[in-house]
Amino acid sequence: MTKQTEPLEVTVIPKEEIEKYVTGIPTERAANLKKAFAPIIDLMEEYEQEYNEIVSIDTWTPKDAKEAKKLRWKYVKVRTGADAAHKEVKKDLLLQTKAIDGMRAIIRATVSGKEDQLAEIENYIENKRKEEIKAKQEDRELALSDYGVTNFPETLGEMEDDQWERYFTETRNEYLKQKKAEEEAALAKERTNKILRYASYVENFDAIDFAKFSEKEFNDLYETAKGKFEKAEEEMARLKAEKEEAERRAEMQAKAAEEKLRKEQEKARLEQERIQKLVSGRVNSLLDVSFDGDTVKYNGKRLLTKKKLEGWSDEEFESFKKNHNEKVQAEREEQAKKEAEERRIREEEEARMKAQREEIAKQKAAMEARQKELAEKEKKREQELFEGNDDKEKLLSIARQFREQELPTFTTTEGKQVEKSIRRYLNALSNKIEQKVTELFTEEEF
Repeated sequence: MTKQTEPLEVTVIPKEEIEKYVTGIPTERAANLKKAFAPIIDLMEEYEQEYNEIVSIDTWTPKDAKEAKKLRWKYVKVRTGADAAHKEVKKDLLLQTKAIDGMRAIIRATVSGKEDQLAEIENYIENKRKEEIKAKQEDRELALSDYGVTNFPETLGEMEDDQWERYFTETRNEYLKQKKAEEEAALAKERTNKILRYASYVENFDAIDFAKFSEKEFNDLYETAKGKFEKAEEEMARLKAEKEEAERRAEMQAKAAEEKLRKEQEKARLEQERIQKLVSGRVNSLLDVSFDGDTVKYNGKRLLTKKKLEGWSDEEFESFKKNHNEKVQAEREEQAKKEAEERRIREEEEARMKAQREEIAKQKAAMEARQKELAEKEKKREQELFEGNDDKEKLLSIARQFREQELPTFTTTEGKQVEKSIRRYLNALSNKIEQKVTELFTEEEF
């Protein structure tokens, strides 16, 4: 079994430490304390060597475990023995403490009653004085409350009578003064609000304190201002009526002028519409013209202006229209003839081209039929020709076929040019075949 921990550091309490704890205690009691715990300390010293031997072993065995268990129970007895000694030694001390506390309680209970009685006699005069101060405080607060005081000084009851009389008089006078000022302010506000409507007819209105006036003075001032106001109102009503009448007349004149202007504008609008309609009708009666709102153009050139078109009489315009339309009609007929001739030429050319295309198609069909016939004959001939012939003869026969290939008859210049190109190509191909045969076959074979 391998050791798991390092040995514990155990220190046995030395005798010097015990001496420190009992210092100051009476000699006899200190001796009794040391005597009570001495057996326990002796056992600890006795077990110290055995403990160090067990914990210092490197590898523990089951036997060591049994020894450790025995030693642990010995230490248990040491600990419980210390508790028992502690309880025994403290028992007498607890009894002494209880007796001491009881003696003190009896003495305190007996003396405290006497102290209270003596203190009552000692404080009788002072308490009586305080009661008198309290009664004065309450009476004086009640007296002050009639004059609006709510926050009372705490020293009212302690004031001398003459001092209190002065304070009370000052407080009452201040309250009455303030109340009078408030009443005057309320009266001034009431009178100001009453006469405010007529303020413009009261001289220095903002500087007047209406509370200073007697009732008769204020009423006279009020009636005077009211009379001036009502007279001014009557004058203003008269002026307002005159103004409204003038405005009514001005409005009627303005409406009349507006109606006149509207009729003139309507007349001008109708005239403008008439002119516009006239111009549009005249422009529309002219052949092949364009109109941009100001100028009439024919073939992109200016023919006449809108102003001139408006200013002509019907006879003048009809004369101009006749000349213009006859000219345009003549140009149209000439253009129609020209277009008819161009159409005739185009149709004849198209008929010629159609006949030519039909002829070419006919020739092409005949050529294809002929080529088919020749191909069949050639195929048959080649079968007869090549039958039993070698490759050299077959290749030379193909070259001759290309050179002697029959082509259709072409009538147009373009067709003939294409025919020449085809013929050159076939001849070149025939020559190339013959050249290749010459290269590949020997002279003797040829």
